[in-house]
Parts: sequence; C-alpha cells; structure tokens
Amino acid sequence: MVNVSLLPHPTVPEPAVAGLGVMIDRTTADLLRLDYRLEGELDALRIEDFVALQRSDRLWEHTCFELFARLPGSTAYCELNFATSGAWAAYRFNDYRAGMEPMAQVSPTVRMQREGSTLHLQVSLSLAELAPSYAGAALQLAASAVIENRAGYRSYWAARHAPGKPDFHHADAFAIALAAA
Repeated sequence: MVNVSLLPHPTVPEPAVAGLGVMIDRTTADLLRLDYRLEGELDALRIEDFVALQRSDRLWEHTCFELFARLPGSTAYCELNFATSGAWAAYRFNDYRAGMEPMAQVSPTVRMQREGSTLHLQVSLSLAELAPSYAGAALQLAASAVIENRAGYRSYWAARHAPGKPDFHHADAFAIALAAA
C-alpha cells in the first residue's frame, strides 16, 4: 500500500482544498484499489453527485481524479479519469500524448462518499484490463486530480509536477513505484 499526497501546481492553487491524497493498494496481482481523499470546503467546489457508472470523455474539464500507469522504461502508458458522478474514462497512449485510443474493455467500480468536509472517491480496477502485462508487474504511476471550484476555476494536483505548465502526461509525473506482486 502506498499513500501519496497530491500537491497543487504552484501557478493554480485552490484555497478551498485543505488536503488531497490517494491511497494506492494492489490487493492481488491483478486488482488495484484507489482511495482519493479530498478535504476542505467542499461546498465551494464543483462536485457532482454520484449518478451511475458510465463511460464519458473530457472528464478533465471539471473535477476528476486521475491515474496514469506504465511499465518501467516504457513510453506507452494508460490514462484513467474518474468523476464523482460515476463517469469514467480510460485511454491508451503509445508515447507522450501520442496515439491516444479509448479503452473500452476497462470496467472499473467507482464509489463516492462524502462526510462533512471530506470526500472519498474509491476505485477498483483490473490491471490486466489496462494491459495484460500489467498484472503482477512493477509499474510506474502518476496520480493527479483536476479540482474545479464553483466559479469554474480549475486547479491541478499531482504527486509530482513536471516543469512548466500543468502536464500530468509528462514523464516526470510518473513518480510512484508500485512493486511487482
């Protein structure tokens, strides 16, 4: 299990967020569980109520929680987006922002729980659905989030930010090592 704090990009802070992190747990060789924890003035943020699991694109335009995964040394990676509404998306890239393909075979479970000033977004997914070679393998991960406030202003959060503007796809963002099972 790995606990990771996400930090705001220095050019776009969000004062309504007191803390943001994710617990990453590989419970079996193939099952990955994520528990994003957002703390702060939740009523000041755009957080949609959970409706149902559904695949949807362009989730990064509003509040969403993200995970990027790749094999060590590879330039190919997967991007996963999860919204509090239950909407999710998965994409495969063959290189930095190149060759983007939607991944229809992914079937995550997403659950949202809100208690006072804390929101949990919990996700479970099969690593083999992302890529058969991911099951049991060591992985490099990049955890991130886009948090939108009620005024429409977005802040960008990551375990590690690349130099320059916010860019979750950048190789420097893959800062989390997930050990082989």
